[in-house]
Amino acid sequence: WPVSPGVAKWLGYLAGPVARAVIRTWGGLRRIVAAGIAPALIFCAVFLVLAPVNTGVAWAVNAAIGPRNSLLGFALEPYISVVVRLVHFVVAMALLAAAVNVLIELGRRDRHPIDNGKLM
Repeated sequence: WPVSPGVAKWLGYLAGPVARAVIRTWGGLRRIVAAGIAPALIFCAVFLVLAPVNTGVAWAVNAAIGPRNSLLGFALEPYISVVVRLVHFVVAMALLAAAVNVLIELGRRDRHPIDNGKLM
């Protein structure tokens, strides 16, 4: 469809952030798939483990705060959400870093199984 340069610029301005996010996500997924099945499975398993962690953290924070009226609940909800997301990202990064470390160590052992008569 032929469009004027002004309309094309406006459409590019609106769609640019979404398109960049989709392109970056697709690139990350391609890297995970190219690395093999083990990293892809570990990546998925980490996020399966995180769902109950998020629920547990939300319950724990709500139990620590205790009963409250609806106005106080509305006021505290953003802070509770921030705490749950903070724990989610910290646990996710720790689990992913540990998984990557294990894969790297296994790769090193496969390349160099014996070093001066000792297993690495």
